[in-house]
Amino acid sequence: MNIDKIKYISLRDRVFREVISNLLIHREFGHAYPAKLIIEKDQVITENWNRAQGIGNIDPNNFTPYPKNPVIARFFKEIGWVDELGSGVRNVYKYTPIYTPGAQPLFIEGDVFKTVIPLSVPNVSVNEGVNEGLKQNVVENVVENVVGNVVENENRILVLIRENNKYSAAQMADRLEMTSRTVQRYLKQLQEKNKIERIGPAKGGYWKINQ
Repeated sequence: MNIDKIKYISLRDRVFREVISNLLIHREFGHAYPAKLIIEKDQVITENWNRAQGIGNIDPNNFTPYPKNPVIARFFKEIGWVDELGSGVRNVYKYTPIYTPGAQPLFIEGDVFKTVIPLSVPNVSVNEGVNEGLKQNVVENVVENVVGNVVENENRILVLIRENNKYSAAQMADRLEMTSRTVQRYLKQLQEKNKIERIGPAKGGYWKINQ
């Protein structure tokens, strides 16, 4: 693994960026119930009025997102805050156990949609500190998740290039439901790894995959 290629991220920023994005994208602006962001000592809670598609906890592996505000959703996608519809819930489930070791978020659907992000785990004293083994596990999990996402997205782009090597970054972004900026970043990384090269000009050229 090339350590220089690893992009470090703030787990706190990643988790709560997704939470706030969801709060706005799924806001029911036609109802008087206010959107709430409640910060407590051991958890953060959001509440939103909801046209429920079901009742109870959401399973991140088996749910269908319904954006109430597609214009806002599109805006967040364009600025790179969300990758695709439904990615927010999956990302929060992915990163919360790393940000708060041993914890799981809750997405509870009903007339009021509620999100709960634990900030601490019961029976674990903050003053005791985090042991070295746990620290190492957290670092390894972060690296594994970040590198895993990079490899997966790079492979998706390579599949598109094999399908049509004249695709532009904008066309790839549309197919992959990413932003053009995100696709351009992955294309640059693939070029730096000598996996692909650009033949010809930006307009009229094509991508070549190096075997």
